[in-house]
Amino acid sequence: MASIQLLLGVLALVVSVSGETSLPYCKIDCSHYKTHHLTADPLDQHRFYLCKSTATWYEESIACDTGLDFDVVTCDCMDPHDPNYQPTPLCEKCGFDCTTVKDGKRASPAACNLYIECSGSKDGEMKACGDSTPYFDGNVCQTNESNCCTCHPHCTAKDTTNNKFIPDKFNCTKFYLCVTAGMIHSICDEGNFDVEQQKCWVGAPCNEECYGTGCVETLICKQTGFFPKCTTSCNPHYFTCNASQIGKEAGILTCQNGNVLDPQTMTCINPDDCPF
Repeated sequence: MASIQLLLGVLALVVSVSGETSLPYCKIDCSHYKTHHLTADPLDQHRFYLCKSTATWYEESIACDTGLDFDVVTCDCMDPHDPNYQPTPLCEKCGFDCTTVKDGKRASPAACNLYIECSGSKDGEMKACGDSTPYFDGNVCQTNESNCCTCHPHCTAKDTTNNKFIPDKFNCTKFYLCVTAGMIHSICDEGNFDVEQQKCWVGAPCNEECYGTGCVETLICKQTGFFPKCTTSCNPHYFTCNASQIGKEAGILTCQNGNVLDPQTMTCINPDDCPF
């Protein structure tokens, strides 16, 4: 089996490596219970949880007062315009392993309407979302297909052990390298990525199975401003580019209070008001 050093050496010859690994999975962290009883809601920077111990917490998260967000340094609500404010960091909702998920449910890579109820750190019963909310987003069943976990990159334990490459389902010229630290997002020097041959080559078929969602996972800044991740659906996340990011990968912001971005107006709205 080729070592990761050898694979990275080969990778350096044929692709440009971003050097950025994947986001950590969304988890409620009460490990600091002895000094702070409040901890961030990983899915909403406006909310927090009340810890019962270093490993348990009350089921429902609590909202900060209007105009305040949760600060992860002071473990208290704070004005987000305060220069010392540190927001809840972005995290990956779509866990495919019961040891990594936040809320006792993991996604199924087989289909977007399926999820698995976890029994501790082990798989339990597989369940299906209902017709009115058919798409599992890593946390709940909802109506936005672009939030499907099946479109998110996922390295199995075997992929990581063997340092495999997996496809970017939104862009056939990109792929991910599975490493212990997470995933490294890479782009072909030429051609498209072929998952079967584990390499890029001119003439390789382009398979963008998630292209139809009208969403992109990354954006290279060409001008300053705010830009939607999805053009034909409402998504809670959107891109931001400032002058120092021109030519580099855009940052990602999140609408607050459970709202989603309307790409037509570039404003955060109630999901029920989404025009799509």
